[in-house]
Amino acid sequence: MAVINVSQSTTEATVVIGDAGANLAAAANTITLANLQDITVTNNQGSFRYQTLDSQSEAVVLTVATNSIGLNLVVDETQFFGDGANASPVINKGLFGTSNDKTSIDFRVYFEGTSVSGNKYIEGSGFITGLAPTVNPGAPLWVTPVTIEVNGDLTEGDVTA
Repeated sequence: MAVINVSQSTTEATVVIGDAGANLAAAANTITLANLQDITVTNNQGSFRYQTLDSQSEAVVLTVATNSIGLNLVVDETQFFGDGANASPVINKGLFGTSNDKTSIDFRVYFEGTSVSGNKYIEGSGFITGLAPTVNPGAPLWVTPVTIEVNGDLTEGDVTA
């Protein structure tokens, strides 16, 4: 068994979002989300349970999955509101505009960073939702949850150097 340690600079858990159909390994149409506090990958298989008269236990059949990526981050102004000058809709509008406009994105969640060949990631397409920036005197930086509602399947891949 090999645990995934994300405490070194080359193995940090990373989330990259980009325009639908963009090359997520290239920086031109992507945002590497900064100031991440946590990441949660949810792959929740649906189920249908039923009972029959000839059994003392329920049976189950798996149905479609509900997938999402949840994270919390400290708000960076450009990342949140966009740069207002880029041809890429995601970079131009940032997280807020992408969510508000219901723009489809592609994403990757790198489990051990983006630079070491063979490290794993999960990717898919979806929509940014769940923004709820908060600030208070005890925590004077804006912090927001972000949810990526996955549209379709999650797939896995390997980093290539």
